[in-house]
Amino acid sequence: MESAIAIPLLLVTGLIGSWCVGVGASAVRLSGAAGDAARAVARGESWSAVVSRVASVDPDATAHVASADGAAGSDAAVTVTVEREVHAPGPILGGLSFTVTRSATALVEDGIAP
Repeated sequence: MESAIAIPLLLVTGLIGSWCVGVGASAVRLSGAAGDAARAVARGESWSAVVSRVASVDPDATAHVASADGAAGSDAAVTVTVEREVHAPGPILGGLSFTVTRSATALVEDGIAP
């Protein structure tokens, strides 16, 4: 293969590979942030504290309560979803993006309304 074709192809392949690693790292961070946020909501922390906790992990992420099921007590649960859009690096792949979404569910502590 000619180097005029091989070198740009290797560069694009490297950019795509680095983007895939970035998407995976974002997924791991967001999984942890969703779990922390769900536990915080289940403990009765304020929503602004939960949003601050998510922003400390990933400033570009958004969080929302996906569901709050059951009455206060042993069967009540809250689900928090955290999302972030990951854009591809470089001008060649700049139009590509992928939304990473992670959810976590936690049981509501006794005495806390979901």
